[in-house]
Amino acid sequence: MTANTKSQCKVKPESITFHEYIIEGYYTKPAIDREKYSERDGLECPFSGDNGKVYYYDPKEGKYYDPDTDFYLSHDEYEATQHSQAKRTELMQQQRDRDFARRR
Repeated sequence: MTANTKSQCKVKPESITFHEYIIEGYYTKPAIDREKYSERDGLECPFSGDNGKVYYYDPKEGKYYDPDTDFYLSHDEYEATQHSQAKRTELMQQQRDRDFARRR
């Protein structure tokens, strides 16, 4: 992903293929306040972590930037803030259940 490319900063549900939906799954995260967390030069667009915090990725540093604390996190520190694989699987199953219920 390149910095400051608005079309790459937004993942649209309709862009998810059937294979990705059924096999890989997805779940939604809290929306990002685009006024507070706007795009920043040199950083990849803001994204929401599993913990609800917003991060940017700095390709020059090779680290994740937390704008609320003004600190960088290593990859391991960032991963420690995220859900386990089991929790992600559970959330994806819940999302599929909600989607199927809506379509009935």
